[in-house]
Amino acid sequence: MIVTNASTNSAIELSLEDFFLLQDLIENRSGIHLERSLWDSLRSNVSIRIAQRNFTGFKEYYNCLLTNGGEEEFQELLNTITVHETYFFRDPWQFDFIKTNIIPEIIQKKIGSRLKRVLKIWSAGCSTGEEPYSIAMTLLELKELLMDFKLEILATDVSTKALKKAKEGIYGKNSFRNTERRYLEKYFTLSGGNYHLHEEVKNMVNFSLLNLVNDPFPIEDMRGHDIILCKNVIIYFRPDSARKVLHNLYQCLAEKGYLFTGAAESLFHLSHAFQLQEKENVFYYIKEKHPAESGERVDRKHLGKILLTTPLPKIPPPSPKPISRECTKTDPVREEDPISASLRHIGGGEYEKAKEILNLILNDNTNYTEASVLLSYVYICLGKLEDALSICHDLLEADPLSVEGHLLSGLIYKDKEETDKALMEFKKAIYLQPNLALAHYYLGELYLANGNKVNAAKEYKNALTVFTHGMGQEKNVLNSVYSKTELRQILYICQQNLKPLAKG
Repeated sequence: MIVTNASTNSAIELSLEDFFLLQDLIENRSGIHLERSLWDSLRSNVSIRIAQRNFTGFKEYYNCLLTNGGEEEFQELLNTITVHETYFFRDPWQFDFIKTNIIPEIIQKKIGSRLKRVLKIWSAGCSTGEEPYSIAMTLLELKELLMDFKLEILATDVSTKALKKAKEGIYGKNSFRNTERRYLEKYFTLSGGNYHLHEEVKNMVNFSLLNLVNDPFPIEDMRGHDIILCKNVIIYFRPDSARKVLHNLYQCLAEKGYLFTGAAESLFHLSHAFQLQEKENVFYYIKEKHPAESGERVDRKHLGKILLTTPLPKIPPPSPKPISRECTKTDPVREEDPISASLRHIGGGEYEKAKEILNLILNDNTNYTEASVLLSYVYICLGKLEDALSICHDLLEADPLSVEGHLLSGLIYKDKEETDKALMEFKKAIYLQPNLALAHYYLGELYLANGNKVNAAKEYKNALTVFTHGMGQEKNVLNSVYSKTELRQILYICQQNLKPLAKG
């Protein structure tokens, strides 16, 4: 789903105050956040609706949206501001991986454990249907394996217009830019220049209108999905809405179920409830408790050189080196120190437990920098940005050259959508530590989101260069909150985002 950037043949005046009113209303009801850069586009779309419905002006139109009878008009507004850009078998490596790895694994597990022989898959944000129908065709290719299983494919979207098109199952050539010819020949009929999907495939998918930020969310009706695809959807939500959606998706997954996001999406700072996995150069998430002692999170300054090859290389194990214990009393040799314990809880998404430990440390020693840095990071993950920013202010007041303080401030301002401040903080962090891959990566993300493709490409390349030559030797406790797999995903996202930028 992408937000329309329509031409601006506006017949009404839409002030910035009016835009903010609509921006808040749309976000509160749908979760979709409209950037201020879309002011002109929204004005054009609203002008069209006002003319079509013969409203006297914006005030009457807005008041209609607020009434109990305004739901239909609000739905029409959503239909006009969202355009669904998708196609069959988008990210084909994901579908191949699901077909050859995930589904056989689920089937084997259910047969071996004598679980109910039902395979449930949900396409969350299904757009005009290409994704769920791709799933259906994938399952039909596994007919023998699935012959004893009941198949349930749920496809939901917030747009009634998109769902109507999806149910029709009629597509133009542009929907098949990544589709093998055999699928067209086997499951479609060409008629009048369009491809008509066979009823066998259409009947496998149940389409439904659903807002992913609904409160209350129908979790009880949605539990037990083996696979959820929520691709290129989370990026349109603010962090607090994204966390809410991810919590709902987690609740709707079966134990050890799988979540697939877009190729260039990650859940950094949004959720650690899922376990990030990587296999055959495919990244995905599992609903599974994090192992208490996985050894996954390590001090990144010992990672050494990471070669950029395809598929992505394995990151070598770190050299053992204990984390500072300057604030702790003498403990038994095998007892876990508080910083390590907090890192373990952060890695498992147990932010409240990590916060409790870090606050205890700081109660004994208010100048313990590592604990302050980690506590600020925990507050970011909890969405408590003002608390996180307050700690950063204290860090930078004590040490204006704190790399961690500037990097965390950049993350906070990024989440607060104060782009100029975020850019400034990331640049300061890079000035102090040029080989800080995380800062280069987040700069690239900011530039890309704001349409600055040249600088976005530059920063992604910088991040890849740093990865190529190692993560740097300066001590940086924030390196320890990212797992090896997460670092590999950052590298992968940089590569994915550079591909279209290079073409442009």
